[in-house]
Amino acid sequence: AMATGSPTLDRQLSGGGYPIGAVTELLCNNAGLGELSLLLHGLARRMREQPKRQLAFIAPPPTLRAPALTQAGIDCARVPLVACRNESEKVWCVEQMARANAFAGFVVWADRLDTTALRRLQLAAEKAACPVFVYRHIRAAAERSPAALRLAITASGGGQRIEILKCRGPAGARIAGLQPGVERVWQF
Repeated sequence: AMATGSPTLDRQLSGGGYPIGAVTELLCNNAGLGELSLLLHGLARRMREQPKRQLAFIAPPPTLRAPALTQAGIDCARVPLVACRNESEKVWCVEQMARANAFAGFVVWADRLDTTALRRLQLAAEKAACPVFVYRHIRAAAERSPAALRLAITASGGGQRIEILKCRGPAGARIAGLQPGVERVWQF
Protein backbone atom coordinates (compact mmCIF):
# COMPACT_ATOMS: atom_id res chain seq x y z
CA ALA A 1 0.00 0.00 0.00
CA MET A 2 0.98 3.63 -0.50
CA ALA A 3 0.82 5.73 2.67
CA THR A 4 -1.67 8.59 2.50
CA GLY A 5 0.38 10.94 4.64
CA SER A 6 -2.20 10.80 7.41
CA PRO A 7 -1.73 8.14 10.08
CA THR A 8 -5.42 8.47 11.01
CA LEU A 9 -6.55 7.62 7.48
CA ASP A 10 -3.86 4.95 7.03
CA ARG A 11 -5.13 3.12 10.13
CA GLN A 12 -8.62 2.97 8.62
CA LEU A 13 -7.43 1.51 5.31
CA SER A 14 -6.48 -2.13 4.98
CA GLY A 15 -2.81 -2.42 4.12
CA GLY A 16 -2.13 0.94 5.76
CA GLY A 17 -2.80 3.18 2.76
CA TYR A 18 -3.95 3.41 -0.84
CA PRO A 19 -3.74 0.07 -2.66
CA ILE A 20 -1.01 -0.31 -5.29
CA GLY A 21 -1.93 -2.15 -8.45
CA ALA A 22 -5.57 -1.19 -7.99
CA VAL A 23 -8.12 1.55 -8.64
CA THR A 24 -9.05 4.02 -5.92
CA GLU A 25 -12.11 6.16 -6.55
CA LEU A 26 -12.34 9.58 -4.93
CA LEU A 27 -15.93 10.78 -5.09
CA CYS A 28 -16.37 14.54 -4.66
CA ASN A 29 -19.26 16.96 -4.87
CA ASN A 30 -17.18 19.64 -6.58
CA ALA A 31 -13.60 20.14 -7.61
CA GLY A 32 -11.70 22.52 -5.39
CA LEU A 33 -12.27 20.87 -2.00
CA GLY A 34 -8.56 20.22 -1.66
CA GLU A 35 -9.18 16.70 -2.91
CA LEU A 36 -5.86 16.41 -4.73
CA SER A 37 -4.00 17.20 -1.52
CA LEU A 38 -5.16 13.79 -0.26
CA LEU A 39 -2.83 12.20 -2.80
CA LEU A 40 0.14 14.56 -2.96
CA HIS A 41 2.12 13.15 -0.02
CA GLY A 42 1.90 9.57 -1.23
CA LEU A 43 2.51 10.41 -4.88
CA ALA A 44 5.54 12.58 -4.06
CA ARG A 45 7.01 9.78 -1.96
CA ARG A 46 6.32 7.21 -4.67
CA MET A 47 8.07 9.39 -7.26
CA ARG A 48 11.11 9.83 -4.97
CA GLU A 49 11.28 6.04 -4.58
CA GLN A 50 10.99 5.56 -8.35
CA PRO A 51 13.10 8.38 -9.85
CA LYS A 52 12.93 7.08 -13.41
CA ARG A 53 9.13 6.89 -13.50
CA GLN A 54 6.49 9.48 -14.26
CA LEU A 55 3.11 10.38 -12.84
CA ALA A 56 0.33 10.92 -15.40
CA PHE A 57 -2.59 13.30 -14.92
CA ILE A 58 -5.39 12.40 -17.31
CA ALA A 59 -7.89 15.20 -18.08
CA PRO A 60 -7.05 17.33 -15.02
CA PRO A 61 -9.28 20.29 -14.13
CA PRO A 62 -8.13 23.77 -15.12
CA THR A 63 -7.67 24.59 -11.42
CA LEU A 64 -4.60 22.32 -11.23
CA ARG A 65 -1.57 24.42 -10.29
CA ALA A 66 2.05 23.45 -10.83
CA PRO A 67 3.32 25.39 -7.77
CA ALA A 68 1.17 23.21 -5.51
CA LEU A 69 2.69 20.08 -7.02
CA THR A 70 6.20 21.48 -6.71
CA GLN A 71 5.64 22.48 -3.09
CA ALA A 72 4.46 18.94 -2.36
CA GLY A 73 7.72 17.57 -3.77
CA ILE A 74 6.49 16.45 -7.18
CA ASP A 75 8.77 17.22 -10.12
CA CYS A 76 6.40 18.71 -12.70
CA ALA A 77 8.81 17.78 -15.51
CA ARG A 78 7.86 14.15 -14.77
CA VAL A 79 4.09 14.78 -14.83
CA PRO A 80 2.59 14.65 -18.31
CA LEU A 81 -0.87 16.25 -18.50
CA VAL A 82 -3.02 14.41 -21.02
CA ALA A 83 -6.13 16.00 -22.54
CA CYS A 84 -8.83 13.61 -23.77
CA ARG A 85 -12.06 14.16 -25.67
CA ASN A 86 -14.16 11.58 -23.84
CA GLU A 87 -14.18 8.90 -21.17
CA SER A 88 -13.20 6.05 -23.48
CA GLU A 89 -10.10 7.99 -24.56
CA LYS A 90 -9.15 8.44 -20.90
CA VAL A 91 -9.34 4.70 -20.26
CA TRP A 92 -7.50 3.88 -23.49
CA CYS A 93 -4.77 6.37 -22.60
CA VAL A 94 -4.18 4.79 -19.17
CA GLU A 95 -4.10 1.32 -20.73
CA GLN A 96 -1.50 2.37 -23.31
CA MET A 97 0.66 4.21 -20.79
CA ALA A 98 0.46 1.30 -18.33
CA ARG A 99 2.00 -0.97 -20.97
CA ALA A 100 5.09 1.23 -21.05
CA ASN A 101 5.84 0.30 -17.42
CA ALA A 102 7.22 3.83 -16.94
CA PHE A 103 4.69 5.29 -14.52
CA ALA A 104 4.55 5.51 -10.74
CA GLY A 105 0.81 6.21 -10.86
CA PHE A 106 -2.12 7.68 -12.73
CA VAL A 107 -4.64 10.31 -11.63
CA VAL A 108 -7.75 10.43 -13.81
CA TRP A 109 -10.66 12.88 -13.73
CA ALA A 110 -13.66 11.08 -15.24
CA ASP A 111 -17.28 11.38 -14.19
CA ARG A 112 -19.02 9.01 -16.56
CA LEU A 113 -17.17 5.72 -16.30
CA ASP A 114 -19.17 2.52 -16.42
CA THR A 115 -18.25 -0.76 -14.74
CA THR A 116 -16.47 -2.05 -17.85
CA ALA A 117 -14.27 1.06 -18.04
CA LEU A 118 -13.41 0.76 -14.34
CA ARG A 119 -12.50 -2.90 -14.83
CA ARG A 120 -10.21 -1.94 -17.68
CA LEU A 121 -8.54 0.63 -15.43
CA GLN A 122 -8.17 -2.04 -12.74
CA LEU A 123 -6.43 -4.36 -15.22
CA ALA A 124 -4.14 -1.51 -16.29
CA ALA A 125 -3.27 -0.81 -12.63
CA GLU A 126 -2.43 -4.47 -12.08
CA LYS A 127 -0.33 -4.62 -15.24
CA ALA A 128 1.65 -1.49 -14.33
CA ALA A 129 1.82 -2.43 -10.61
CA CYS A 130 0.91 1.14 -9.70
CA PRO A 131 -2.10 2.94 -8.28
CA VAL A 132 -4.79 4.46 -10.46
CA PHE A 133 -6.77 7.23 -8.77
CA VAL A 134 -10.07 8.24 -10.34
CA TYR A 135 -11.93 11.42 -9.39
CA ARG A 136 -15.67 11.14 -10.00
CA HIS A 137 -18.75 13.03 -8.90
CA ILE A 138 -20.29 11.96 -5.60
CA ARG A 139 -23.45 10.76 -7.36
CA ALA A 140 -21.39 7.76 -8.59
CA ALA A 141 -21.44 6.49 -4.98
CA ALA A 142 -24.78 4.82 -5.71
CA GLU A 143 -23.28 2.82 -8.59
CA ARG A 144 -21.46 -0.50 -8.33
CA SER A 145 -17.74 -0.34 -8.81
CA PRO A 146 -14.88 -2.84 -9.13
CA ALA A 147 -12.52 -0.30 -7.48
CA ALA A 148 -10.54 -1.68 -4.54
CA LEU A 149 -11.11 1.51 -2.54
CA ARG A 150 -13.84 4.14 -2.73
CA LEU A 151 -13.73 7.34 -0.70
CA ALA A 152 -16.49 9.96 -0.55
CA ILE A 153 -15.18 13.47 0.12
CA THR A 154 -17.70 16.09 1.18
CA ALA A 155 -17.48 19.60 2.58
CA SER A 156 -19.13 20.59 5.82
CA GLY A 157 -19.14 23.70 7.97
CA GLY A 158 -16.22 22.42 10.03
CA GLY A 159 -14.02 21.25 7.15
CA GLN A 160 -13.98 18.16 4.98
CA ARG A 161 -15.31 14.72 5.68
CA ILE A 162 -14.09 11.43 4.25
CA GLU A 163 -16.26 8.35 4.24
CA ILE A 164 -14.84 4.98 3.27
CA LEU A 165 -17.53 3.48 1.05
CA LYS A 166 -15.61 0.39 0.02
CA CYS A 167 -12.23 -1.10 0.82
CA ARG A 168 -10.57 -4.44 1.12
CA GLY A 169 -11.02 -5.40 4.75
CA PRO A 170 -13.21 -3.38 7.14
CA ALA A 171 -15.13 -0.50 5.58
CA GLY A 172 -17.60 2.15 6.52
CA ALA A 173 -15.29 4.38 8.58
CA ARG A 174 -16.00 8.10 8.69
CA ILE A 175 -13.45 10.77 9.38
CA ALA A 176 -14.82 14.27 9.90
CA GLY A 177 -13.37 17.71 10.53
CA LEU A 178 -10.67 17.50 7.88
CA GLN A 179 -9.03 20.81 7.12
CA PRO A 180 -7.16 20.90 3.83
CA GLY A 181 -3.90 22.79 4.18
CA VAL A 182 -2.76 25.03 1.41
CA GLU A 183 -1.06 22.65 -1.03
CA ARG A 184 -0.38 20.18 1.85
CA VAL A 185 -1.71 16.92 3.09
CA TRP A 186 -5.05 17.32 4.83
CA GLN A 187 -4.89 17.95 8.54
CA PHE A 188 -6.98 15.77 10.87
